[in-house]
Amino acid sequence: MPGIAPPHTRLWSRAVGTHLHDLGPLPMQPATRRPGLLGGVETPMAYAGGRLFVPVVELCSRESAVTSKSALARSPAQGKGTVYALDGATGKTVWQRQLGSAPFGCATVARDAVIVPTYGGRVIAFAAADGRTLWHTQLRAGNNSCPAVGKDVLVIAAGANHPRIANPVTEVVAYGP
Repeated sequence: MPGIAPPHTRLWSRAVGTHLHDLGPLPMQPATRRPGLLGGVETPMAYAGGRLFVPVVELCSRESAVTSKSALARSPAQGKGTVYALDGATGKTVWQRQLGSAPFGCATVARDAVIVPTYGGRVIAFAAADGRTLWHTQLRAGNNSCPAVGKDVLVIAAGANHPRIANPVTEVVAYGP
């Protein structure tokens, strides 16, 4: 097909997030590794309008080539996050935004908005074009699921236990116009 690369042709590659001791063998002595076992690109990305939207978990761990007893010692609640908008043709960053909590749920695109939930229960809609915040809300529990969108309705689940939410409420929430 004209204009489509044949299978197995690499168009581009690039790293997202923070990286330290994550390529090659681990050091013999415990060292900070970024991303850690629960860090990096953990969930599905979204693609629309020639852009790829990538939620990245920033959570390091202490590991070594000998032992990694502490690889899970850090709570997922300690993680932060970033969402990247990448040009689908080149992989170059169009914009990126910091998140106050780890995005263990996936990015979803609807019209001109990129919706990203966080483990801390915050849901943020960014403008796909430039990353400005269009809307945000706080769920009554943490999130580690993917938002769904249809017929002008955003549906998202809350139910993950997060230490900053004292009395979490497990629920599915629908938002509309």
